[in-house]
Amino acid sequence: MSSCVLLASFFLAPAPPAPADNPNLAVNLNYVHGLSYDKPQTVMPPWLWLGIMLVGFPVVFYLPTHLALSAWFPRRRNGETGNDGALSSASSNHECPLCC
Repeated sequence: MSSCVLLASFFLAPAPPAPADNPNLAVNLNYVHGLSYDKPQTVMPPWLWLGIMLVGFPVVFYLPTHLALSAWFPRRRNGETGNDGALSSASSNHECPLCC
């Protein structure tokens, strides 16, 4: 889902800087053109920056968060009950290939 948002921001939203006739226009949504609202980054090609963001966010932020939360809050197995005494069948549908 975040990849779709980044791609939409890159292709549909304006790149920095904001036009002089509309200085309050939102530009560089989700930092897809660099880390500045004043000018796009020039260190690498724009497509490479976008590619790094598309791969970097899941690898650097989402995967470690998922693994940490999976370790801190382990899944309940079939037949186990939670604090409310109800059987846990919803958690057995977890289809994550990383932690199963």
